[in-house]
Amino acid sequence: MLLTGSSAEAFRRAFDEHLVDGLVSKSSGIRALEQAVAAVRAGRRATVGWESSPPRRSRRRTSLDLLTGREREVLALLTAGAETAEMAASLGVSVNTVRTHVRSVLHKLGVHHRTKAIHAALQLADLGVLRAGVGDDRDDQYAS
Repeated sequence: MLLTGSSAEAFRRAFDEHLVDGLVSKSSGIRALEQAVAAVRAGRRATVGWESSPPRRSRRRTSLDLLTGREREVLALLTAGAETAEMAASLGVSVNTVRTHVRSVLHKLGVHHRTKAIHAALQLADLGVLRAGVGDDRDDQYAS
């Protein structure tokens, strides 16, 4: 909860970026402060004495956002259980190219083993960030 007499944009940004759950102007009065505290304690976010900001449309970025389209394809194939040679045949590239893509995926996801990358992909699929077994549709330098 942030109680302030200032109308600085930094305070509003702190609320919008979920750094604080409550933002109350000191000019709002004790009843308004009590209601805001009660709302935050109940798990809701509250602003009192501040103009509302437009809803944010962007989602939180994930490590998956760092992957190229081809790396997403490789990750989808990994998740499907494909071996390196199978991935190479499916993608029409060499085994060494697949290994390079796999290393890049592991690095970008911050993991050291293929199984950890698969686990991360499945978690992202559960969150709706990645459709299991499917790369994304955005244009990419590697797209066919």
